[in-house]
Amino acid sequence: MRRKSQLLMAVTRLAFQLTDGVVNYIDIASAMSTIQRTLIRQKQVFTVVGGMIVDNPTNPQLITISTAPNTWYMKAAINRCFRAWKRQRAMTLETTVPGSRNPQAKYSDFKILLNGGSANSYIQPIATGSTAGRIPIPSNEWQYSTVKDEVNPAKTFHIIGDHSATRYGAMKGWVQTRPLPNSVAEEDYVDLDGVNGADYDEDFLNLLDNTVTGQDERLDAVMEENDDAPFIPSSVYGGIGQDTALQLQCSTYVSSTNPTQMIPGFKALCGLIAIDVPAGTTSPFLFLDVLNTPEAF
Repeated sequence: MRRKSQLLMAVTRLAFQLTDGVVNYIDIASAMSTIQRTLIRQKQVFTVVGGMIVDNPTNPQLITISTAPNTWYMKAAINRCFRAWKRQRAMTLETTVPGSRNPQAKYSDFKILLNGGSANSYIQPIATGSTAGRIPIPSNEWQYSTVKDEVNPAKTFHIIGDHSATRYGAMKGWVQTRPLPNSVAEEDYVDLDGVNGADYDEDFLNLLDNTVTGQDERLDAVMEENDDAPFIPSSVYGGIGQDTALQLQCSTYVSSTNPTQMIPGFKALCGLIAIDVPAGTTSPFLFLDVLNTPEAF
């Protein structure tokens, strides 16, 4: 019982060095997979029990930390994308390699981006004395999930934001495909775009075609993407053979103002966090204590 209780209360402390003048994006699942040397699935709710920001700018600067709202409909929107992704992969395998036991990549996992402004690469944690700075992850082994129809480029999912040629906005798509209150007919759906009637009939996932044409590219995504561990087997957190390669836990600046600010606990949907760091700061340090037991949804 004691071991189980200790496991439930265990936390991982993540340390990041932020870049000033931009919005910094963090994927907790990726960071924890790197440190724990195992796959931490992203489609969960991560609990940050607390944290701290350390910086000593000349003038006071406002740093904001944001996540996707932790609501039932946000989870429903993400799960809708998850089901479409899973369904297309299953159909791709069934029509290409029927009867095969399990040819998909060993570390296959559904992953989604936070918003339309976030790139596919989120910042990695740092360690004390690490020559390399941020801990490396294998190239192309933390790939965000995509779906593809027969004609258009593959689309990556993000939670908040508009659709684009290469992105699908989960929340917008969910709203566009919900019946209106008190609707009595199938066409009673919203029209956010204001053209061609209900958005339901034009939604990318609703029109997603899984015919045999174009199977090669989808099969590559099923069998080749994330086919190796989400960590480098020859590399460990902080590096190997360095006496100073310790886990960075805390840092403070001597200042007459308030260089150290505590962060209250919060939940991060899919472990995705955006930290807006204005110009005028000096590459702040961010520390986050995250429970090792995220909640699946």
